[in-house]
Amino acid sequence: NTDMTTKADIFSLGVLMHEYCTGERPRVKNMAPGDIYLGDAVNADEEIVLNEEVIGPSLANIIKRTLKKLS
Repeated sequence: NTDMTTKADIFSLGVLMHEYCTGERPRVKNMAPGDIYLGDAVNADEEIVLNEEVIGPSLANIIKRTLKKLS
């Protein structure tokens, strides 16, 4: 499905933007890195934590929009 491919690409872009700016991937609240795949966490409505101190509120807002549920 082309729509899902596009959504997955946008999700990946959000992860890459966060990692590029902070040096780390977004993480899932109350979980160690690697405990759960980030995409699965988003689809399970887990809270994703961004390093907003580094990226600032404007970029954090953009990244949060890219990391929305892929349904």
